[in-house]
Parts: sequence; C-alpha cells; structure tokens
Amino acid sequence: MNRWLPNLKGIGNTFKSNSFDFTKVIFKEYNATFLWTFGATLLLAYNTYWFNRSFSLSEEGTCFLIAIAILFTLYFVIRFLKKRRSRLNRLAKEKEPAK
Repeated sequence: MNRWLPNLKGIGNTFKSNSFDFTKVIFKEYNATFLWTFGATLLLAYNTYWFNRSFSLSEEGTCFLIAIAILFTLYFVIRFLKKRRSRLNRLAKEKEPAK
C-alpha cells in the first residue's frame, strides 16, 4: 500500500452501492445547514460593506435581507414539518393496539 497515493480501484462501485437521502439531510441537518448559510450570507454582506465602504438598503442590502428572510422561512418551515412528523408518528404509535 502506498501511503501518499491512494488506490482508487473500486471507488466507482463504492459510490454506486451507497445512496444519498436528501430528505434525511433536510430533517437531520437543517440546523447546521441554516447556520452555515446564514453565516456565509452575513460574511458576504460584511465584505460587500468593507469593499464598497458604503451599504445602501436600496441596492445590495435588499438582496441580503431577502436572502436572510428566505433562510429563516425555510428554517422554520422545516422545523415545523419535522416537529409535526414526529408528533404524528407518536400519535400513531399511541393508537396502535397493544400486542
């Protein structure tokens, strides 16, 4: 085995054998995704202000506010759906007849 050059033989089969569940990512990692995208948006807004030395709400600021509003809306919709789904699952388990 070479330590510095990996052996990529069979990597295609590895990727084919695994599946990516996008809904699982949304419902499990929505908090981390929100924080990263929100932080990136704030950094972009700060850099825009830093390089332009001005920041007007009529131009760049509106775009950043819309992006932040969309992020918060998506965050709370996904959070609501996750809580609703877990509540519905819990109610379904309570209604199941005892074995």
